[in-house]
Amino acid sequence: MSKPIDLRLDGKVALITGGGSGLGFQYSEALAHQGASLILVGRTEASLAATTKALPGNHRYVVGDLSTDAVYEELSELAGEVDILVNNAGGAIKKTSWLTQSPEDFRATLEINVVASARLAQLVGPGMMERGWGRIINVASVYGMVAVDPRNSQPGMDSGAYEVAKHGVVGLTHFLATRLATHGVTVNTVSPGMFPRTLSESELEEKPWKRPTPGRRERHDNLTPMNRPGGSRDLGSVVVFLASPDSSFVTGQNIAVDGGWTTW
Repeated sequence: MSKPIDLRLDGKVALITGGGSGLGFQYSEALAHQGASLILVGRTEASLAATTKALPGNHRYVVGDLSTDAVYEELSELAGEVDILVNNAGGAIKKTSWLTQSPEDFRATLEINVVASARLAQLVGPGMMERGWGRIINVASVYGMVAVDPRNSQPGMDSGAYEVAKHGVVGLTHFLATRLATHGVTVNTVSPGMFPRTLSESELEEKPWKRPTPGRRERHDNLTPMNRPGGSRDLGSVVVFLASPDSSFVTGQNIAVDGGWTTW
C-alpha cells in the first residue's frame, strides 16, 4: 500500500520575498501552517514583523530592497538554510504609455521581477543542490502568458514593461528547471489571475493605476469563467503543493491560478 500524500513541511525553511502583505501573505500563511519556518524579505518592517508574529511557528524577516546589493549580502548568510524559495516580490515600477516609458523605468521593472529572482536562485541554489532537495517557486502573472487587453487598462497606463518582465519570469523558470532537475530541485511558476487587494492611500498615490474604477471588479469577474475573483486559499494551496515532497516530478511548469482567465 502506498503512503498517503505528504504536504507537510516540518523542518523546512522557506524564504519568501514580499511575504508580509498582499498575495505574499497567502503564501506565508499556507507554508507556515504546513510546518515550514519562514524567512520573509520586504521593504516594510511593520508588515514583516506583524506577519511573523501572527503565524504559527518560529519565523524571521529581513528588511531590504531587492533592487540593491545590500540585501543580498545579508541574505547570503542565510542562503545555505533555505529549502524553499518563493520569488513573490515584483510588480510594475511605473505605468505610462509604451511610447514614452523611460529606459530607467523599464529596467527597474525587469530588475525587481526577473533579476531579483535570478539572484536569489543563485544564492540558494548551491545549498539545495548539495542537499539533493529544493523547491523554487517563481510568481509571475497571467500577463506572463497573455497580453493585457487595452480595454482593461486606464488610458495612458500601459503594462509593457510588466508584461515583458512576467514573461521573463516564466522563461527563467524554464531555464532553471533544466539546470537543477538532476539535483532533486524543482522550479515552477505560479501565475495569479484576478485577486482583490486592499491598498492604502499611500500605495495608491505611488501606483495610481491600482485605484479602483467604477465597474472594474464586475468587468474582471465577467471576464473570468468562474465569474469571481481569487480567494484567500486559492494561491496558498498551489504553493504548498509545489513546495511539498510529493511534487518531486513537477518541474518547469507554469500553473495559472486564474479561474480560467487565460482559457478564453
